[in-house]
Amino acid sequence: MSAEQSGEEQRRSPRRPAGWRVIVKSPSKGLLKGRIENASAQGLLLELEQSLEKGETLVLRIEVLFSGKRWEFICQAIVRHNVFRTSSFLAGLEINKIGAKDAKFLHDFSFGLI
Repeated sequence: MSAEQSGEEQRRSPRRPAGWRVIVKSPSKGLLKGRIENASAQGLLLELEQSLEKGETLVLRIEVLFSGKRWEFICQAIVRHNVFRTSSFLAGLEINKIGAKDAKFLHDFSFGLI
């Protein structure tokens, strides 16, 4: 296998499109509304109207809509990278604190088990 693997091959789990609404509590920006573009077992891609500080620890309240069911869960994540879009920002997050039930959902969701 090549020493230079693509980003997707280096991932511990696959990404899957999500489209979930989220409220973010940022130490530097306060409360923000956003959207989870995609999710994996270990991370999230968050779309916001403002940029976040790399390395910042966030608290997220995510509203999941999946298979006709709606629920919320709370997790903590670290900002690993930011990308500027034309009218918004994307932040790659690594989840570092999450409940066991919610972690199992993200794992099963990202691997297409559900």
